Amino acid sequence: MMIEPRRRLNQSLRVWSAVALAAVACLATVHASERKPLPAFPVLDAEGRAVVSRDLSVDAQWLIVYATPGCPACDRLLDALSAGQSPVAVSRTIVIVSGEAAAAAAYASARREAAPAMHVYVDQQQGQAGAALGLANGPAVVGIRRGQIEWALTGVLNDPSAVEPAMRAWVEY
Repeated sequence: MMIEPRRRLNQSLRVWSAVALAAVACLATVHASERKPLPAFPVLDAEGRAVVSRDLSVDAQWLIVYATPGCPACDRLLDALSAGQSPVAVSRTIVIVSGEAAAAAAYASARREAAPAMHVYVDQQQGQAGAALGLANGPAVVGIRRGQIEWALTGVLNDPSAVEPAMRAWVEY
């Protein structure tokens, strides 16, 4: 009976250790601010339909990757995700593209073509999703558990190999 809580504690420790290691390795900022509910914001799906943030995923634990067009670090991170992630990890990772409407839509479309299994949305109001999440620009990664923001990784994410293990550990819990 005591094995289950211990296993969960060990899994949590592994996830947080991976997140901390990724932050140090890529000179990014990790903050585990107070748990707060995922804020409400609209995004557009591939067909241009509005989707509200609470409907982005049905999984208990998932990620938001916030990206902007013309961001080399965003490209490297998304390329690494589409190439190295398991199908479970890809299904639990939501990409939100923000920026000028036409550029964001074109970038999202190119990302969908490159990785059809990846869930890519466009920030409906050019930055509203980022503002709601407290993000200025991409790339950024936000860990969500049961509708709560648990942590965020922002800053200079130039080395996807440092970030990808933490992301995989979070979504493949």
